Amino acid sequence: RICSQEIIEFLFRNSGRELEALKVLKNYLYDAYWVTRKSLVNIITRMYRGSGKEMEAISFLLPFLRDESKYVRGTVSEILGLLIRNGPLERETVPLFKKYLEDPNKYVRRAALRAMGYIYRETANKDARRLIKLFLRDVDPGVRLTAAKVIFKIFKNTNNDDLIRETLSPLLEDDIWYVRSTVKDIFKHLSGLNQI
Repeated sequence: RICSQEIIEFLFRNSGRELEALKVLKNYLYDAYWVTRKSLVNIITRMYRGSGKEMEAISFLLPFLRDESKYVRGTVSEILGLLIRNGPLERETVPLFKKYLEDPNKYVRRAALRAMGYIYRETANKDARRLIKLFLRDVDPGVRLTAAKVIFKIFKNTNNDDLIRETLSPLLEDDIWYVRSTVKDIFKHLSGLNQI
């Protein structure tokens, strides 16, 4: 299957027919093997990143954030993040993701937050922090947990440990044990980073 993906990439990359390839490759989003899906992330990213056609892929892939399969949502989140990160569309991120961040389905909100984590990883983007911070009060504990992990991703290795602690401290009082536990683990990790 990976070989098939690579053949499709070879045939369609820089051909002006990338969207046709994307329509064929989308079937691999549903593959049972994570290695196949990870290969798909790499292939789509190589086909589109820096091509000036990123919006074509992004428009095609955004609706998959609403897919039933968590594997599809996760794969698409990663692809979107990699296509947008450090590119001309980065400043468009919030408008692109707005309806997905506001979706009534908790899994869609989680996927959109994960994509933002890929986009802003280790950038210390304060605008992203402000937006994601709103989800620390989401009704769904999984969304709160995802938001906490994304905040950590954005500010990890940027000498903003106090900001991470300040932002995530309210979750130490969360009603759900695994949210509290994850935040404690994040804080332990921060302490470890400071000792190095």
